[in-house]
Amino acid sequence: MSVYKIYICQYAANCDAVSTPKSLKPRHLEIVVRTGTDNVGGILKPVGSAFHIQGGAGNGWGYTPQHGVHYDNRGYCGRHHIGNIPASQAALTALENLLGTIPFKKGDPNWNCQNWVWEAALLMRREGYQMTLPSSFRDLDAIMDNAWEKWNDVQEED
Repeated sequence: MSVYKIYICQYAANCDAVSTPKSLKPRHLEIVVRTGTDNVGGILKPVGSAFHIQGGAGNGWGYTPQHGVHYDNRGYCGRHHIGNIPASQAALTALENLLGTIPFKKGDPNWNCQNWVWEAALLMRREGYQMTLPSSFRDLDAIMDNAWEKWNDVQEED
């Protein structure tokens, strides 16, 4: 059976990963499902569905799934593989619907996309998705720092 890989991807807060030092945090996190590749000017670019939230504690949060995106854009700075789903539109739709059930912590200035991604990963595991997750968000943060190093050294593996 063919599968799509599920990643936690990270992006520089200023949307320009090349000019952003590793120490500049927080980084934007999102769940990305790689669905294929796209030939862009002779270069194969990964394509997928990105599941994330946008906004803030003051103006509110919004769940914004996007499909068919080149998720390794200018702000991209690494990823961590956490699981797989069947390679089907039905599986993508089911995941999109599940992640849309995560409540926002409105008015909490300490709650952001990173909390949402961690809650999303835990929810997927509770709902029976085969996930390989670290034991805590703190451990995930260290893994994402390592993912930044691999991206920065052009050593990412798929």
